[in-house]
Amino acid sequence: MPNPHAARPADTAPPDLSTVWLRTFLDVARHGSFTVAARELALTQSAVSRQIAALEAALGGAPLFDRLPRGVRPTAHGRALLPHATDVMARLTSLGRELTALRDAAGGLLRVGAFATADAGLVPRAIARFRATRPGVTLVREEGLTPALLARVADGGLDLAVVSTTGGALPADAYELHHLLDEPLYVALPSCHPLAALPEVRFPQLADEEWISGSPRIEGTLLEAAVRHGLRPRVAHVVAEWTAKQGYVAAGLGVTLIPALAAESVRQDIALVPLRDEGAPARAVYAATPRGHSAPPAVAPFLQALRAACPVGRRPLPQTNPGPQTRRSSMSTTPTTHADEPDIDEDLVRRLVAARFPAWAGLPVRLAGASGTSNAMYRLGTDMVVRLPRRAGDDESARREHEWLRRLSEVLPVPVPAPLAMVEPGEPGEPGEPGEGYPYPWSVFRWLDGETPVAGRPLAEPALFGKDMAASLTALRGVDTAGAPASYRGDPLASRDADTRAVIAGLRGVVDSDGVDTDALTAVWDAALRAAPWRGPGVWVHGDLQPGNVLVEGGRLSAVIDFECMGTADPAVDLIAAWYLMDGAARRSFRAALGPATDDAMWERGRGWALTIAVNELSYYRETNPWMAGTARHVIAELTSGGAELG
Repeated sequence: MPNPHAARPADTAPPDLSTVWLRTFLDVARHGSFTVAARELALTQSAVSRQIAALEAALGGAPLFDRLPRGVRPTAHGRALLPHATDVMARLTSLGRELTALRDAAGGLLRVGAFATADAGLVPRAIARFRATRPGVTLVREEGLTPALLARVADGGLDLAVVSTTGGALPADAYELHHLLDEPLYVALPSCHPLAALPEVRFPQLADEEWISGSPRIEGTLLEAAVRHGLRPRVAHVVAEWTAKQGYVAAGLGVTLIPALAAESVRQDIALVPLRDEGAPARAVYAATPRGHSAPPAVAPFLQALRAACPVGRRPLPQTNPGPQTRRSSMSTTPTTHADEPDIDEDLVRRLVAARFPAWAGLPVRLAGASGTSNAMYRLGTDMVVRLPRRAGDDESARREHEWLRRLSEVLPVPVPAPLAMVEPGEPGEPGEPGEGYPYPWSVFRWLDGETPVAGRPLAEPALFGKDMAASLTALRGVDTAGAPASYRGDPLASRDADTRAVIAGLRGVVDSDGVDTDALTAVWDAALRAAPWRGPGVWVHGDLQPGNVLVEGGRLSAVIDFECMGTADPAVDLIAAWYLMDGAARRSFRAALGPATDDAMWERGRGWALTIAVNELSYYRETNPWMAGTARHVIAELTSGGAELG
């Protein structure tokens, strides 16, 4: 039996050859001349002869060429060597090209993994950028959960993986972690949900919701953050795939959390609201590469492509919550409420700010929730907000706010927006004039933090909220009215009689279908008109104390905002807060704290103002603004329920 460990015979060992000799051999064979080959190789003829002699010796000593009177010709040994030498040199040439491509990240194989939501937009954008500059690199990708992707990086199965901190901090011992972005979370809600039009929500506001999640357990999922708030979300439906989750939300079967990276592909019949979670770290997204051993050169340019594909400021934001009249674009666009609004989007706001305030030009701009019905609002940086009137006529309110809010802030017991700048449309050619795409004056205010209350949702401290509101109105009524403008609602209540009765008649059937009797509405209106009218001079009023115009913290009033209706009027106008913002306990506390100056007649007129505003809002916004319409329905129900006079 042959000994497998015995040395191979010398004649079967591969020859020890120089590629220089083979190249010279091929040139001599191609030209049939030592002289021509020497000239091509920039060598002397004797040098070529020495290289051929060395090759012959390495191959056993047989001559490779016959010398002829005119040139040379391969011998039988030369002819046997020729195809092998040709193949070896071709392979080495190909290897050289491949190694050069690898070195320059222009070729080779790159293996990339990513978690599912990164594949919704970030990774495809990065791949498109990468292929535009590195078309010769073969890119292979796979999808998985972060733990599995990290294991694949560690065992050499992936060169790079896009991973997230959903399940907690990532181990950094076996990987290099390259930070890509911090990813905010959004709550996906049915478009008709009461919270759908809020600028943001917190977990406690979602305590009573049923959830749609990819797992029956909340540990290790996005919902785990709710535990910090003492909540245990009820998972009503376990749905793994993102588009399927959206279908359940659209059908009204629950709500779900959607990371911003997945929000790029949200369907148009659900609403996204930013989730505010103070003290919680944002979900971070990283690119993980192996630690301790070399990576393909293509990893570096792909990492650059990932960074370039990240949203500006590294905090991805979804497009505006779409509704029946939302204009869709490549940037966050204000949903339209009125037919005669100009197009307003992030790009317009950036251009306006950059033209007038260069020092703020680099600050991030994003849509501030659902904005209001009179102004579109965009966050500017972290502590400012840009307000842009939606229509002609709203611009005068902007001027009034800018003039008077500084004075009012000095006497009111709660914060109000501090105006920082106001820009009037300029002459043609000047920044801010209609050529920028926007025809009205616009303002920059200091941003105020706080929760937006929801009509019908109980406050944590109803009695204290009622006292807070009463203190604010008492202080406002006491401000000197010298030079003050008349409020948008400065006319007598009776002047709205014909219009209000017509709107109630138009709502007959619509409101009745929600279980509210329009005859009861008419009775409330009649009682308000029978009350003694206001005989005194007008006092300062806010004019529109609705959920979107106040902020709360810990169940107490923390700020009053949106003073576009302010001016002098019957103080009963501001009593609409009793039905728009309060339940029975808060309402009783509110009226008691207002004192005897708020007599029965003023209270009745306040009910009348709440009614005429609510029925007009329901009629106008019923098809275009679910938030406003839902609030109006709640107010109508409060006004017509038993005991509504005092709660």
